[in-house]
Amino acid sequence: MEKLLKLTEGKSWIRLPGEMFGEEKERFLLSGTYAIHAMRTEAFGISITEYLKAGLIPIVPDEGGACEVVGNRELVFHTNEDAANILVKLLNDPGFRERQRSLCKERAKAFSRAAYLERQHRALKEITGA
Repeated sequence: MEKLLKLTEGKSWIRLPGEMFGEEKERFLLSGTYAIHAMRTEAFGISITEYLKAGLIPIVPDEGGACEVVGNRELVFHTNEDAANILVKLLNDPGFRERQRSLCKERAKAFSRAAYLERQHRALKEITGA
């Protein structure tokens, strides 16, 4: 963690909050605009669904399940330079940024409680033959 903190010195726009829960986490997520998800081996990425649901635009690695959660190749990076280029494009291209915001908002619906319950209902109907 000390190495990470050193990398962020003088960069007030980068925040590494550590573990957060409940209302504290919700407030933190709602205070941002973008999220760079650096965990390359994460299988699913609950945090990515939380980014989407909070209205953040996530930039995610092309490994693990992160890119499937986002469902948008324009926000997926292979190298650190790719991630930086996506962020720069989001910052400098209002049309790109708004398109990504809209796509992320739509994608977030797939992870809502209502969508989950609907998928469960359909699966149960299939299983029981109802």
